[in-house]
Amino acid sequence: MLSMTPENDALSPARQRVSVRERFGLDTDLMVDAFAEPSPLVPAIDPHYHFDPSVTLALLAGFQHNRRVLVQGLHGTGKSTHIEQVAARLNWPCMRVNLDGHISRLDLVGKDAIGIEDGKQVTTFQEGILPWALRRPMALLFDEYDAGRPDVMFVIQRLLERDGQFTLLEQNAVIDPHPHFRLFATANTVGQGNTTGLYHGVQRLNHAQLDRWNLVARLDYLPADVEVSIVRTHMSAQNKGSSMQGKGASMQGKDSPVQGRDTPASAPGKAAGNAWNEASGNVPGAARDDDPRLQLARQMVAMATLTRQGFASGDISTLMSPRTVLTWAENLAFFPDPAEAFRYSFLNKVEQEEQPVVAEYYQRCFDVELAPSFMHDPIAAELPA
Repeated sequence: MLSMTPENDALSPARQRVSVRERFGLDTDLMVDAFAEPSPLVPAIDPHYHFDPSVTLALLAGFQHNRRVLVQGLHGTGKSTHIEQVAARLNWPCMRVNLDGHISRLDLVGKDAIGIEDGKQVTTFQEGILPWALRRPMALLFDEYDAGRPDVMFVIQRLLERDGQFTLLEQNAVIDPHPHFRLFATANTVGQGNTTGLYHGVQRLNHAQLDRWNLVARLDYLPADVEVSIVRTHMSAQNKGSSMQGKGASMQGKDSPVQGRDTPASAPGKAAGNAWNEASGNVPGAARDDDPRLQLARQMVAMATLTRQGFASGDISTLMSPRTVLTWAENLAFFPDPAEAFRYSFLNKVEQEEQPVVAEYYQRCFDVELAPSFMHDPIAAELPA
């Protein structure tokens, strides 16, 4: 059996030591390796991205010390984006593969293909994603890891061993991974399957394989003050010159739980948000409390928090993830009325019998009732006038 080693000289770009404090805004003196120049496969940097400290340190350990890292968390928390943004700031090439039910072993490993050479029909082996990535300085990210097929899972299991060698049976060869090859994965569950009803299609994972991941990090929803800061930043970026005050929409509801009052987390929250803003260079200084975008961002995050609490208590069967809130903020560029943007961003995703509950949440946060036309009642629609 042949041993195939990567072409290190041709594929290893120059590296440099960088400060974690300067690149990621974390309060630490750690230094890590990064590539000096970006390549076409390096993700684009999002200057507004907020890094979770514990998850970032786990990912940096994966990049620096070649540890296999699995990031687990609810949908919309930014698991895959978190990995990509760490790679982006390290100038590390990154390839993201979604392990849906259509990805097979042949897609990962490779397969024989029939072609024409010199006028003759020949059969050649076409490498899959894994052999190609293994030979390069590459961060390979398996997205939706818990949705992968069993045959795919056992292919990946070999990569989780300490040496990381990959046996390519089709070519009777063993591939030694490139010194700068890294492996990451994201999952909504921790291997127990769809216990919440939110993630149809996920599989119960082999715990012998889960045990092979060196580091498992959990990414939860952001603290409310940090989420408010990020939402406001997205509104500023997406809606320059647009009016945030929609018809019939109050941005300062007197009964809103987030209007102008110091909640238990408000004082340290402002400090945390400002510290992140100053570290990332997004917003110079603290936002004024009378800033209408800040007021609206607070109401939007309060709305999302109520849906999460309602989901936890069983009142509704879905919730607003941070991704949904950011989508809502971005949609304000097209629908200046927050209620109408909310309708298209989240309300239409809610089961019809649960929409009145969500409408009540909205009224509590915005002091405005959603228009009856926003909520479709098929039974009422069939009744004669």
